[in-house]
Amino acid sequence: MGERGCTVVELVEFLQALEHTEALQCLSPPGIKIVVQPDPKSVVSGRTVKLCCWATGHPFLHYQWFKQEKEVPHGNSPELIFNPVSVSDSGFYICRVNSDSSFVFSRWAQLDVCDLQGVSYGSLVGLPENKIHVCIQPQSQNLMVGDTLILECGAVGNPVPHYQWFRNGFPLTNGNRKVYTVSYVDMEHQGTYWCRVFNDQDNQESKKIEVMIGNGSVNLTHNESWQ
Repeated sequence: MGERGCTVVELVEFLQALEHTEALQCLSPPGIKIVVQPDPKSVVSGRTVKLCCWATGHPFLHYQWFKQEKEVPHGNSPELIFNPVSVSDSGFYICRVNSDSSFVFSRWAQLDVCDLQGVSYGSLVGLPENKIHVCIQPQSQNLMVGDTLILECGAVGNPVPHYQWFRNGFPLTNGNRKVYTVSYVDMEHQGTYWCRVFNDQDNQESKKIEVMIGNGSVNLTHNESWQ
């Protein structure tokens, strides 16, 4: 091609104009294809957790993991290993795979790490992977009008569980996160609260707790037993 004064780039443009796909495939390097995407995980702290991203299409591929927008230190291999994993590792992760000429990103994967509160590791031994286990229970509260209400419920399971908070038997608007917050409480916020945790394999409910508004005392226990 050099004798005819034609560069590879010019030849590619000429073949693109002719829509000569077979010849283009011979000249163009194979594209990077991610064949194993990282999966979201919901786990208890203290365990070993692994996020995986594998790609093909080029003999020399480089990997870089990111947590939100920041590079993960030493996160330059197909497997991102947390040993042990901690609550501070919670977040959204993505992997960039690049060659000398191109790059692709994996899909985002959420890592949700739950601290065990009043639950022993032994109670989780033998628990089916898709079984939801509530590891953080909400606590009853006695508040004054104008105070902030913060209720937390944490669970582990596979797939990653979803949350729905209830008050007096009714689902709460904006109550679909682990932490339910009301920045300014009034008397209408008094009642019995609990959280339903679910995925497409299982569902569990937290214990029921009481939120009292005003000067009344709060009963920190509930007569009913919940799984």
